[in-house]
Amino acid sequence: MRLRPVLMTALSTMMGSLPLIFATGAGSESRVLLGTVIFSGVLMTTLMTLFIVPVVYDLLARNTGSPQTVSRLLNKLQTKYTESEKPVGSGAGGANQAVSQRREDI
Repeated sequence: MRLRPVLMTALSTMMGSLPLIFATGAGSESRVLLGTVIFSGVLMTTLMTLFIVPVVYDLLARNTGSPQTVSRLLNKLQTKYTESEKPVGSGAGGANQAVSQRREDI
């Protein structure tokens, strides 16, 4: 993340809204409200961008692996079962045994 451009953009926008916040004269009520919304909105989004979004990303990314991890696991299991493929006896007992053996391997 590039901190300097984010802060410079946020600060310049907030500084640009200060004349609206401190406006006097005709129509100043609406300008003050508009300036306050701009200032507080940019401040809150900058804080969220710098602190909250990275924390949430870190929390979500903890339980994930690289995309190649799943592919490697599948290839490993595929080669394991193709090498050790044995003819299963007929009947339900042989099928149940094969299913339980594969569950134990995973």
